[in-house]
Amino acid sequence: TQPTFALVCLGAIAEQEGAHVRVIDAAAENLSVEACLREIASARPRLVGISSTTVGISASGKLAAGIKAALPDVLVIIGGCHVTALPEETLSEFAGFDMAVIGEGEETFREVIRSAEAGAGVPVGLPGTAIRKDGEVTVYPRRPFIRDLDELPLPAWHLLRGFPGAYHPSP
Repeated sequence: TQPTFALVCLGAIAEQEGAHVRVIDAAAENLSVEACLREIASARPRLVGISSTTVGISASGKLAAGIKAALPDVLVIIGGCHVTALPEETLSEFAGFDMAVIGEGEETFREVIRSAEAGAGVPVGLPGTAIRKDGEVTVYPRRPFIRDLDELPLPAWHLLRGFPGAYHPSP
């Protein structure tokens, strides 16, 4: 199992912003949607970010719906390659996602965290996002690619449970 690189990169951004961060690498830990939901509900977060590929988008949508049912005030964000390719369709199909981060998510996620900390809810008009408001999906312009990757914090590998021993990449 390969660790999900996006999780440790975005976790590092969240830590840099002073957030208390918990990463659940559900695929690597072989967790069901229900087990993942139990962990999230017990943590009682204000914000949950989910990264998903196309293969996992239905399970991610089910998880988001469960989060909203258990914790209706939690801001649930979807990111990853599926929603980057199909932001409007993804938010239209899965009501549990409050917003999408499209493209490179580091700077966008930083601004979402700041908005959540300020109690502002779903940020409107933020580049690199798509939101659902009053039943309508709005996709905002994408951010440019990050030009200097050295500006980003180092990945927060310590956020992965059991890392590195629990991960066994294929040779």
